[in-house]
Amino acid sequence: MIKFLTTGILILMLGLQVSCSKKKLEATSAFFLQVPEVSVYVPPSASTPTNSGSHKITDLWLYVNGKFQGAYQLGKKMPIVSEGVARIDILAGINRDGISEKKGDYQFYDRLTFNLQGQKGETIQKNLEFSYRPNCKIQFFESFEGFGTTTGISFKKSLLSDTTFSILSSNNAAFEGNRCLSINVTDNRPVASIETIVSNMPLPRNSEFVYLELNYRCNQAFEVGVFKNGNYLIASGINPSEVWNKIYIQLSTAVSSLPLIQLDQTCGFYIRAQKTNAVTVGEIIVDNVKIVTY
Repeated sequence: MIKFLTTGILILMLGLQVSCSKKKLEATSAFFLQVPEVSVYVPPSASTPTNSGSHKITDLWLYVNGKFQGAYQLGKKMPIVSEGVARIDILAGINRDGISEKKGDYQFYDRLTFNLQGQKGETIQKNLEFSYRPNCKIQFFESFEGFGTTTGISFKKSLLSDTTFSILSSNNAAFEGNRCLSINVTDNRPVASIETIVSNMPLPRNSEFVYLELNYRCNQAFEVGVFKNGNYLIASGINPSEVWNKIYIQLSTAVSSLPLIQLDQTCGFYIRAQKTNAVTVGEIIVDNVKIVTY
């Protein structure tokens, strides 16, 4: 009898604990935040070097009341568990170097902070607009909208190149605006290499905060990197994409690996293509070349 009483008491206690836990869960059951679209704000002045708001934000890093809750693919529902008003912080997530396994928040987009309150099970839809952090520095920007010729932009043909480049002047060709840069490589002229006219961009060494942003489409792979005094170091290769794509490439390792010449910590940027056998004519088209640091 005592044994059955003891068992009954244990079952009753467990039942009460489950009931209390269930009520607690129900009291703090989630509502949801869903973000259908995001954008990046740029100042309206054409003289501002961040005048391209193109982005490839793939994920949202969610904090609820100061605690990290997770990274969610853009457009997915994000559960918000909070009693009363929730303080929401969201960071913009990207694929570093265009690789989905290298996800992270993009340090140059400012976090968004706002309050949110919803009913249990409710889905709140909200578009978000990010902006560049006020203390970041656009060290270089080229939209190819200059004079419409190769003399009106900040790139030149490299001595390593056996072909040149052209400016396409059509809003059907460009990602934004009316002009973009085109590089072609053929069997007779298989190597194309262009570089910035200036080689004294002050890009910090031993810092993870040096990024290239680039819009591109191409039918073969090409590479990007930095150079100084005849030294060229690749930062990343870029794979073919038949449609316009956006990529964020970390230049930090390449910049830090350049040989120092009399403590000169500046460098230039280059784009290079070697024709592959997979295409008859290799074509690389780029727009909005942007290098960002702190």
